[in-house]
Parts: sequence; structure tokens; C-alpha cells
Amino acid sequence: MANMKECYQKNLSIVSKAIGDEVILIPTQSDSKDKDLEKIYIIRGAGVRIWEIIDGKRSVEAINKIITKEFKVKLLDVKEEIALFLEQLKGKKFIKTAYLRRR
Repeated sequence: MANMKECYQKNLSIVSKAIGDEVILIPTQSDSKDKDLEKIYIIRGAGVRIWEIIDGKRSVEAINKIITKEFKVKLLDVKEEIALFLEQLKGKKFIKTAYLRRR
């Protein structure tokens, strides 16, 4: 599960294009060893908003707060889903850890 202080940034070799209420992620660099970077992915629902606010500066905690406020949901109801979505993006190399925010 994602560390709440962790910040993510988008992989610069991924092009994203919003079409209607979806975002299409298109890898621009192919690595023959990594089949995930040879596919096109579609993000829907709250995933679109999460993708929009990943900026290398906001922590997972900040992303959680934004999503719960904008979608009017309880943190306990979505915290694990947001963490799983971020881990999936990270696993596919669409995002990477920018740094851990200190307080």
C-alpha cells in the first residue's frame, strides 16, 4: 500500500489525452521487455481526476483529501481503492515516486 506521505509524478514518456469522461494513456517509448508499455490504457471515473492531480508535489494524503471532498465520499470508503489505483499506475510505470514529503 502507498505511503501517505509519498508523492508521485507522471512518466514523461506517457502521453495522456482526455476524450469525453475518459483519459487515454499512450506509452511513447516501447521496451521489448515490458509488454505494459506496448499497450494503450483507458482511465474512467475517479481515476481520471486522480490522474489529473498527480503532479509530483501532492502526497497520497493530499490526493485522498481532494478525492473525498470532490466526490463527497468518506476516506475509509475509498482510501484502499485510491492506493490500489496508484500502485497499479506505478506497477505499469505510468507514474513513479517523486519523493516522500516530510513534516
